[in-house]
Formats: sequence, C-alpha cells, structure tokens
Amino acid sequence: MACGASSLPAARAEDEADRAYRRSLVGGWTLPPSDQPPMTPATDTQIDLFTWARDLERENKRIAKANEERARRRGYLVFATDPAVSPDDPGYREVYATEARTPNQAVAKIRPLAGGKRLHAYLATGTYRDELADARWVA
Repeated sequence: MACGASSLPAARAEDEADRAYRRSLVGGWTLPPSDQPPMTPATDTQIDLFTWARDLERENKRIAKANEERARRRGYLVFATDPAVSPDDPGYREVYATEARTPNQAVAKIRPLAGGKRLHAYLATGTYRDELADARWVA
C-alpha cells in the first residue's frame, strides 16, 4: 500500500507534465488533438471576402501615404571632410544633419556651409546613426 501511495503523486506530476507539453505543441489547447473542436468556422462568423479586400485596399492606401510622407522627410547625416587637412588633425571632419528627399538634396543643402570640403551623405538611421548626437543641424 505504501508503494502504491508513493507512486500516485509521481503519476500526477507526469500527467501534468504531459498535459503542459501537449498544450505547448497545440498552441494552448488543454484537450489532446483528437478531442479538439473542428477547424471549420460557423457560417455566421465567416469573413466576407469583398469587405476584406476593400479593407485591405484602404489599408494599403494609408500605408502608401505614410511611406510617401516618411520619404519626404528622411533624415541624413552629411560628412564634410577637408582634403587639405590630415585626418588626425581637428577640423578634418564636420558632421551635419538635415532632412531631405534624397542624399543629393541633403548634400546640396550643406554645400554652401562646407566650402570646398568633400561631402558624403548617409541616412541617419544607418551605420552612422551614433554621429547624430554631435551633428550640426541644418534646416
């Protein structure tokens, strides 16, 4: 009797572990896969494809408008380097930040401030995003 009483908690623990494992496999179902309800939805809860397509079109238009607005206001970092100065000397590199549609427009904004320096523009979210904190803002 003592032997049977000690195996009961072990069997419960094993059963709980088995249920938890099945739940993780089946996406949270507490029933084994053979006892789950069928996957076909009731007809009153089925989606209307025409309504879904119309909603999808509306969503795509909203996303396109947001992307267009985002492209109009992209942030760029423009690096101005002076070829006459050694890279180790101060004043070799200046960093500017601006908003523009394209890298060429960003360079065109900075060119009057940089004099005869070489200019290279990069998106502010890219590799050089850490430079943004020290960049000089140009509207």
